Amino acid sequence: MASSNQSALKHVSNAREHLYEELQNLPLIIEKLHQQDVLNSYEVSLLEAEPEKYNKTSKILTWVMNKGEEACYQFLKILDFERKSVLPKLQSSMQAGKPHAWISQFSFRDEPEDDYIHGPTSCHELQNFLKTNAKIFLDQQWKQSTHFFGGTAQEKFTYIPLVLDTDTEKNKSLNKITLKSNKSKKPRSKKLRSYIPQDTYKKSPKDLLDSQEKSILLVGKPGIGKTSVVRQMLYLWIERHDKKHDFMFYFDKNILSNISNISNLENLLLDTFLMSNAHLREKTGEITQYPQEHSENVTLIFDGISDFHDSRILQRVMQHDILPEAKIVITCRPETEDDEFFDWPTCKVYVQGFSEESIYDYFTQMPDQDPELVNSVVNNPALFSLCHVPMYASMVSACFSHCTSEGAHKQCTATELYIRIIAFRGMEIRN
Repeated sequence: MASSNQSALKHVSNAREHLYEELQNLPLIIEKLHQQDVLNSYEVSLLEAEPEKYNKTSKILTWVMNKGEEACYQFLKILDFERKSVLPKLQSSMQAGKPHAWISQFSFRDEPEDDYIHGPTSCHELQNFLKTNAKIFLDQQWKQSTHFFGGTAQEKFTYIPLVLDTDTEKNKSLNKITLKSNKSKKPRSKKLRSYIPQDTYKKSPKDLLDSQEKSILLVGKPGIGKTSVVRQMLYLWIERHDKKHDFMFYFDKNILSNISNISNLENLLLDTFLMSNAHLREKTGEITQYPQEHSENVTLIFDGISDFHDSRILQRVMQHDILPEAKIVITCRPETEDDEFFDWPTCKVYVQGFSEESIYDYFTQMPDQDPELVNSVVNNPALFSLCHVPMYASMVSACFSHCTSEGAHKQCTATELYIRIIAFRGMEIRN
């Protein structure tokens, strides 16, 4: 911000009469003035006890101006940073000009902005709460998905790169008959490897999370890795340590099955996630308002949804009628991607499973098993090809983790693999 000798006190004084009507979200202004030591605790308590908006605004302006130049400067700084929340929409105007233009006319000092905490404290509490619960959720899901390894798998959520293809035309118009005819001329081992996708686009969950796309549809067959992609997005958000004040709401199938009767945004975002937090539930009005006003900082993930027909609130979210700038990510199967309710994405991504490199990574990084297991899979073209689908890779790895060293070396077909899995499952149930 440019340096200036412009008087903050004079700038506030000149607009005082208009600010009586224009200032909004007074609790946020009071909270920020308290954080900046412009108002003390006693003054804050007096303001909170004042029922009339006009009188409360008058006291704020009077006390700030009486405290002098620096207090007025901090007040203007708060209005600048929080203008979207504390100033009216652009169509409302002040006599001397629109309030957004008025605050922009003041030249602030050159100073770092990293020490300023945007938004109300309750929203930061909400962000921390969501991250804590998301981490617990990922850890629980990871343990559940790896319990077949007998405790040998890594304890923390691990993402193995998946092939994410954005070539919609190729995926929609692929001629499977022609493909089969071409493959018939190849040796069987090459035919099998041709099913393994090549990562030509090099897209990652981080790219999707950081992109400017507002409507992303992830398409893929069962077990191909759609859930792994969106959970990696959730994990990356949890691990962010910058001061960006953003929110991510992750809806899996269990949550989605219970929201058909939800009719408003507050119930959708907060009642779903804050049932166990009475402190934040008392502030639902405040912490619902901020995401709506700053919807560009909101990401909603609907993992496994197949039908919007019965939920008006989900339709409105998907169509950006509410939270217009939010990033919406939805996973679906190929048979439902042409549903009229999915005819909305600005970006469609096809999840195609593991590349050859990722298959190697999976068997070397995921479970802590005998290294010879990798050779057993690599040297078995049928199994190696099958493992481009993460669900099957997990089945192969879990099955082999219970094999003796001699058993792991035995060649087996996919059918024999299934028989082994069923046999081991039967033994587990009997034990």
